[in-house]
Amino acid sequence: MNTPKSLWALLAVALLVRLISAACEPLFVDEAFSYFVSQGSLAQITSNAAFDNHPPTYYILCHWLTRGITSPLLLRLPSILLCLASIALAHRIVSSVSKTPAVALWTCALLALNHFSWHNGNQLRSNALFELTSLIVVWDVL
Repeated sequence: MNTPKSLWALLAVALLVRLISAACEPLFVDEAFSYFVSQGSLAQITSNAAFDNHPPTYYILCHWLTRGITSPLLLRLPSILLCLASIALAHRIVSSVSKTPAVALWTCALLALNHFSWHNGNQLRSNALFELTSLIVVWDVL
C-alpha cells in the first residue's frame, strides 16, 4: 500500500507542532519522575514498577534511548516518535475500514492536531506508548 503524500505532509506538520511544544516547556514533576526511574538499572526499573501505576515498558524504553540526555526536547523525543507512529497506524486502520482516502486523512488530521493527543503525547510519560498499543490492538482485531 502506497503512503499518500498528504499523509507524509500531515506527519511533518504533526512533528513540527510536537517539537515546538516540547522545546518550549520545561519538564514537570511527573516527567522528572519518569526521567529518574528510567535512569536506574533494569533491575531497579522493574522493582519500582510495583509502586507505580504504569508498567515498566516505557521506562525500559527510555532507559536505552535517553541515557545521559538532559535536554527536555530530546528526552521527549521517544514519545513524539511514538505519537507519529500512532498517526500512521491510525491511517492504516481507517484506510482498511473505509474505502474513502479522505476519511483516513481527516482522522489522522484530527489525531495529529488534537490538543489532548499532542500535549499528553509529548510528555516524558507512557501516554504515547499507551495510545500506540491501543491502536495495535485495534489493528490486530480488524
